[in-house]
Amino acid sequence: MFIYAVVFGAPLAIRDHEFVNVDFIVGKFSRRAKAIYDIVVTGVIFLFLILVGVKGIDYLKLGLDQRSPTMPIPMAIPYASISITSFLMALYCLRNLSGMLARKGGDRQ
Repeated sequence: MFIYAVVFGAPLAIRDHEFVNVDFIVGKFSRRAKAIYDIVVTGVIFLFLILVGVKGIDYLKLGLDQRSPTMPIPMAIPYASISITSFLMALYCLRNLSGMLARKGGDRQ
């Protein structure tokens, strides 16, 4: 249950821009540079999360034949949390990225 509490909490942190952010260097950027930086970083995080989600499916498959040593559940249940979290976080990254690009496009007009 603890694993899945994190699984559903981490994507909400992405949605609300609540993850830890180091502003020491970025704070010195111009407004336009910060916007570009945010777009690039969010895009890289999105690609990384997709990769982790796909590789997490391979890990989940390993757990199909395994049982938990302490509880009678397939290990695929906790292993699935990797893919679920990654794909949910990627969805929110995509949502944030589209919002950033829409704002950036709106600034030009």
